[in-house]
Amino acid sequence: MKPLENQYETFQALPEDKHDAYVLVLGGGCNTSGHSEYERLDESALRRVFEGIRIAQMYPNTTIVLSGTSWRGTCDVADYGLAIVKDYFPKDRIKIQYESRDTKQEAEVFKLQFGTKKPLVLVTSAWHMPRAVRNFRKLGIDVIPAPTDFRIKSGKFWISDILPSANNLRISETALHEYLGILYSL
Repeated sequence: MKPLENQYETFQALPEDKHDAYVLVLGGGCNTSGHSEYERLDESALRRVFEGIRIAQMYPNTTIVLSGTSWRGTCDVADYGLAIVKDYFPKDRIKIQYESRDTKQEAEVFKLQFGTKKPLVLVTSAWHMPRAVRNFRKLGIDVIPAPTDFRIKSGKFWISDILPSANNLRISETALHEYLGILYSL
């Protein structure tokens, strides 16, 4: 997991000439249980939404774009994100992108909807960022990575970090999924 997460620095600021950008928050996952949108977004998706809000608040000319459907098609992540984001931005600064189920489709749909003239601040989980950046750049989109949702925490190494546990198995599963996705997108 660490090689995936270490490829891009945490977002700090846009270059002066790129303040008029899109901030695209890639969906993540969700579930249909819970009473509020905060409860329906999974942990990764919620972190992505709040990082997108943080970045878009820094630049009044940005448009925040929320991407759509969970990759299993079980819920509209963008709708849950919209319910949160609308409390922070006027409607004219928020766009939705529904028509995609995976990262490659998200890049294709983004290009069709918004073109390539403005830079794109891409917000997704750090471990997903290498594949996401590759898909968008292949289409000629000027991508500025904004990774969030880091799974590997820095600090002292403990033997328990590599021993079998539910959390370590989840991290391994996520890393395997990403490496297979990278191979598939080559």
